[in-house]
Amino acid sequence: MAINSANTPLLQDILLPGGSFNDSATWAAYRPGAGFTYSNFGSGIIASLVEKISGERFNDYCNDRIFRPLGMEASYDLAGIAQLDRVAVLYTPDSEGGFVPACDYIAVF
Repeated sequence: MAINSANTPLLQDILLPGGSFNDSATWAAYRPGAGFTYSNFGSGIIASLVEKISGERFNDYCNDRIFRPLGMEASYDLAGIAQLDRVAVLYTPDSEGGFVPACDYIAVF
């Protein structure tokens, strides 16, 4: 049995009626096509669909069909980047109004 230790909602909690995250605050207040709201959850669903339909891992699919044909060699998978010193650093705001590298924050997840 899989255990969700990341404190993120499970799919059934979001999608199924009666799920603990399936309430009106979860969904956009406009009909489909009438507006836009970013959804990281939606991006995950699209990646899963690409994998299911193509039979390939999402990162391989993107590299083979999008990034390499465009000449992009350091676009998605850190394992394939030859010059790691050129990778952008993610920052998060600190309590004093500045920014600090977010590596400690990300390590929590």
